[in-house]
Amino acid sequence: MKEILKIKIYGEGGEGIKRASKLLGKILLKNGYKFVSIKSTYDTVVRGGSSNADIVASNRRNPPPVIESADLAVITYPTEEIVESRKYIFEESIYKRVEKPDEYKEAKVYSLSSDPKYLTGSNVIGVVMGILEIDKRVLDEMRT
Repeated sequence: MKEILKIKIYGEGGEGIKRASKLLGKILLKNGYKFVSIKSTYDTVVRGGSSNADIVASNRRNPPPVIESADLAVITYPTEEIVESRKYIFEESIYKRVEKPDEYKEAKVYSLSSDPKYLTGSNVIGVVMGILEIDKRVLDEMRT
């Protein structure tokens, strides 16, 4: 487990990004981190605007919730503000359209979905848990 884990999610209003970031925070706490900070930003548009989240998990008190460089960046919505990251998860149609900076060539790029109409925050949670190798039984423990 990394001492500090930084996840940046770029989404669209209505996809459940805000809820997904809160649930991922709880999952990270159950998975051994002592502190989680979440910063959500979103447009005033109910559906169709951008919705972003910064999640920082740490064993040190008060991890700063601002991410300039991430361990994992999840991109489900077209944006020009993608932070540098060690790993990227792209919604497939966005990855095909985005100009690929040099850092994408070195990073591991995963495909999230080939059909954007089925994309939700739940998909994001499942893929992130898989990449971080978090046992899905954590979700069962959270239900009890």
